[in-house]
This record gives sequence, C-alpha cells and structure tokens, in this order.
Amino acid sequence: MVSLSGIDVKFGRIIGAIVLITALIVLYRRYGTGGGQPAIKPESPVITESKPQSDSKFDEVEVTVKEKKCTVTYIRVKPETPDSAKPKVLLLHGKNFNAEIWQEIGTLDKLKESGYEAIAVNLGYREEDQALNEKLKECTGDNEARAEFIHQLVQGLELGKFVLISPSKSGEFSIPYIMKAEYNKELKAFVSIAPSIDVKYTEEDFAKLEDVHILIVSGETDSFGEKSGVYLSKIPNKQQSSIPDAGHVCYKEKPEVWHEKLLTYLGTLFVHQYFLLNCKVHESSEAILSTCERLNMGGNASPGEVTVLDLPVKNVQVSIGSKTCSLTYLEVVPDALTDSKPQLLLLHGARFHASTWNENCGTLAKLKEWGYRAVALDLKPEAPISECTGDENGARAQLIQQIVESLRLTRLVLVSPSKSGEFAIPYIMEPSYREKMAAYIPVAPVIDRTSYSSDAFSKLEGLKALVVQGENDHTIGDASQRVLMKLPSSPQLCVIPKAGHPCYLDNPDFWHEQLKKFLDSL
Repeated sequence: MVSLSGIDVKFGRIIGAIVLITALIVLYRRYGTGGGQPAIKPESPVITESKPQSDSKFDEVEVTVKEKKCTVTYIRVKPETPDSAKPKVLLLHGKNFNAEIWQEIGTLDKLKESGYEAIAVNLGYREEDQALNEKLKECTGDNEARAEFIHQLVQGLELGKFVLISPSKSGEFSIPYIMKAEYNKELKAFVSIAPSIDVKYTEEDFAKLEDVHILIVSGETDSFGEKSGVYLSKIPNKQQSSIPDAGHVCYKEKPEVWHEKLLTYLGTLFVHQYFLLNCKVHESSEAILSTCERLNMGGNASPGEVTVLDLPVKNVQVSIGSKTCSLTYLEVVPDALTDSKPQLLLLHGARFHASTWNENCGTLAKLKEWGYRAVALDLKPEAPISECTGDENGARAQLIQQIVESLRLTRLVLVSPSKSGEFAIPYIMEPSYREKMAAYIPVAPVIDRTSYSSDAFSKLEGLKALVVQGENDHTIGDASQRVLMKLPSSPQLCVIPKAGHPCYLDNPDFWHEQLKKFLDSL
C-alpha cells in the first residue's frame, strides 16, 4: 500500500524546489553581471520607460572581443561646424532604457548645439532588446571582456580622446574600463551618474585613478547614487554635483539641470587643453603667449594700436591668518578724480600679468582718460600667494578685500577674466564685501561649480554686472555665461565680435566702447 502522506511530503518538496529555482533564475536575469556580484545596485526605482522615437536612426559597428564578434547599434550626431579641440562624447544607458533616451531628453541635441560630436550606443537592457543583449553577452561575459568591449568600441568609432557618460547599470561596462590603465588613457573625462560598481573594486582602487578626470552626478534623493559616490569620490581629480529634487534617473527627471551641469563641466575642463592643443610657445615670451592665446581661443580680430603708459610697479602686503604675502600692482589716477565715479580693480588670466591691461590692450590708459582711478593687481608669482590662500575660497576672497581696504578703493568695480574667477567669485559671494561694490565685470571667468551652484548666483541681489565674452569663446565663455546671466539684477550681456577667450585683447576697441558705456551708467 502506498502512503499518501509520504507522497504529499515529496510533492510539497518538489513544488518548493521548483519555486526556489524559478526565483533564482529571475534574480539572475535581473541582476547577474557575469563578472562578480555588484557591491551596490539600484533599489529598483520606479521609472517610466522611454518610448522610442520614430525618427531615430541606428548605425552599426562591429567589434571583436576575445576573438568573438558582435554588432553594436548606435545614434551619432555631429555639429554643423566641427571643433577639433572638443572631445567626442560616448553615452551609455541604464537598465530600463536604450540609446534613444539621450535623444528623447535632448542631450544629443544639446551636445551637438555646443559643438560636440556625440554617440549613444545600445546595450540591450530592455526586454524588447533581449536578442541584442544575448549577443552582447557572448562578447562581454566578465569585467575584463566588458572593459575590452568599450576599448574596441572606441577604436571602431574612432573617438580619439573622448568623454564617457555612464548611468546606473552601464557601470558594469564603464567601471572595469576606467580601472584598466592601458584603456583609461583614452579618456578625456568620465561622467558618472550613479553607476553600478562590482564588489571586486575597493575604495583604494578608485583612489589610484590619478589620470582619470570625473564629474560625479547623482539625484539628491537617490540613495544608490550616494552609495556609489562613496567609491567614486576617492578619485583624486573629481567634481561632484547633485541634481536637486531628483532620484536615480536624475538626468531624465531634470534634463535642463543635467544639461547645464554637463555642458559647464565640459566647458571648464578643457580650456587648458584647448591652449595646449594648438600652441607651442616659449614660456618666457609674454608677447608670444598673448598672441598664442588669441589664436587658440578663436580670436580673429586685429588689435589696433594701444596707448602704453610709463607706470611704476608698486607693492602692497596682505596678511591672512599667520601668513603674509607681498603683491605688485599698477595704478592710474586721473588728473581730476571725483568721488562720484567708481574705482576699478582689474585682475588677469592665467597666462597674463597686471601689465597686460597696460601694454597689450591699453585699458589703463583709457580708464585714466575717462576719469577713472584703476588698479591692475598682479596675481603672480602664484606660489607665495598660494601660501597665503591655499585652495580656500574664503582666503582668496579675504585677499581681495585686504587689497581693496589697503588701497582704499571706493565704489569698487571688479574686473575678472578667466582664471582670476578663482578670486573674484568667492569675493562676490561674501555679502559684506558685495554690498560695497558698484559692479562686477566678469570676462569668461573660471567658476568653481563644486562650491557655487547656479542657485547661489540667482541669490546675489543688488549686484550690477556686465557679463563679457568673446563671440568665438565656446568653451569657458559659454559655460560661465549660462551661470552669470542668472544674476537677479538684470545683468548686461556683452558679446565681443571677432574675439575668443581673451576678447579684450582680440578686439580692444569694442571692449573699451562697451566698458565706458557701462561705467558711465553706474
């Protein structure tokens, strides 16, 4: 006789085993990476899946990884006027999307409009793309293969030195890639958006990536992004940026904020490479340097003759904490100085000196002629100044304030081109300094976006500003303008025609015309 109770027990065990196996298969398909389990994974945020646009067109490229061939589909956009100094941008995508997500939210268009060639590739994560996913898995079964896959893709698409953008699940490709020293040399920069990170990689591994430049982006409410940021923040050359009121797919939830952060980073990151790419000069020759900088940054105007004054070099000492440093400056005082007119403090860019305002463009002579007192401060040599200020924004602001007080500059107008933004921006952010200013004239200044958000500028009530940039300065000029035009007191925008980054040198006549008009209005 057969025991029914025994059958029931066995039958129950069989059913239980089937349920367990089914659950394991589902989990594997959902989270399996083939190269070790992720240390951190998204907590399954609710995502509205992107709908493919009917007008998108996919191209194909074949790559070979470990003697296995696979076909990759992608969308490619190119600017109407290519700029060889700007890197190409490769965009991966997250689990619930495909390459079309970057088209849907406008990222590809924004990059194209800003002069960047961009390529968005399909990784086959969506259910309807499982056929593609299976083919890619044959090529990319582990971390090493996935790193090689990106490398071969870079070669096949002829990207050169490129920018890699990687959100969420695509971290299973991007993180192994940046970890390979022979591959990450291909990178100009890495833009991470809360990527998944394999448990095999430690914080120490990320700390060794000295040659990788990274922008770490995450949504303010994304706990997964916060966890991945713990690892990524160990990379030495980093900038971190949070998108307010956004979750795991922050770039889709707040595309305008995402685009501003991305384009600002790209613009500020490559300004120095822009110089080096096209110009080989002798560091000792200021004349060659100034000409070189004009050519490199897009200027094509021919500066006319300038009036050069015979000015003595003066000294001023400042003390910050226990540190004291001595700075030099040039000064012009008109024959008839009146209290009603503001007084100017002119800073300078990375490759220039205080003398640039006298010898290269004649601005000091013009200011004296118009009846304005002006001081051109020399921020070189950098070493002793750095000993006073370090990398502290507050100390840099304090240095400028001590100069203002020591030289008794009243109704201050601060003129700040390019790299001198490191001093000027912290200065205008301090309310007690800002309230005594007559105006601020930024000329495509460097802005520390890790310390100062767009919202910070939108709160600077009462600060009058003339925002200046060259017509052809599409790197740092465009990036800084997007931020500075958020100043609340109706800033005036001055775009100098036929000029690049040092626009006041490229077209000094137009610069002086606009400068005088603005000063006379104060």
